[in-house]
Amino acid sequence: MNSRIIKNTCLVFILLMLAPLLLCAQQAKGTGEVLGLLDKIKEKYMQLHQVSVDMRYYYSNENTVGQYIDSLSGWLVMNGDEYLLKMQNVETMVNKRYNVTLFYEDQLMYLSHPVVARSYSPAAALDTLFQHSDGVQCQVQYNGNRAEAEVRFPEGGNYKAMKFVIDTANGYMLQSKVVLKTTLLTQGAEEAELLKQGYDRYAVVDVYFNNYRKEQLSDDFFSESRFFTRKDKEFQVTDKYSNYKIFVATPNL
Repeated sequence: MNSRIIKNTCLVFILLMLAPLLLCAQQAKGTGEVLGLLDKIKEKYMQLHQVSVDMRYYYSNENTVGQYIDSLSGWLVMNGDEYLLKMQNVETMVNKRYNVTLFYEDQLMYLSHPVVARSYSPAAALDTLFQHSDGVQCQVQYNGNRAEAEVRFPEGGNYKAMKFVIDTANGYMLQSKVVLKTTLLTQGAEEAELLKQGYDRYAVVDVYFNNYRKEQLSDDFFSESRFFTRKDKEFQVTDKYSNYKIFVATPNL
């Protein structure tokens, strides 16, 4: 896998799942129908208990869609406000107390406060996650039990378009697609450098969700005790992660 592209897969996942709820919060064309549909998806996911889904990510240049530069497999299990996401070299567990992210290659355990989807604030997130959002257009098209929600942005911004395919019979998301600047998926690379390497200014990330299923998980599956113990402000990894170093990202955690 290219080490510079789609490095932060967890961030991409959050973007694809929550971005439409943020973007369509404005009074844009088609806002009401799209926001209503995506609000139902959010509530559906908050009601899931021990349900998992397989995911497949595909990355391509905007002008050569379908000619994939990279791909990733992932597994997500949801339990109300809690979830665990495993990608190629990254694992993230979120419960009501902590966000625990493991970087396998670096043997690093990253700890922070959780961002709970139920209490997520669209208004607060708009200013920090998105730029040039005036003129966003949204629409929904239905075909049997499938609904396709599209979000389009004005030219020149960080994001060009997003698409979400939903199974209206059960409320599950089947596909997400986002067209965004390639620099947002890299680790500090300049746009000019990426263009010289053959990347387009904009990238396309497709995510497919399939095989939703009920899991039988242990009582401590979403517990931070699987990863570390804590005494006052001191954190200690468990034996399973004895080779990992802890990085506390949130002050006063």
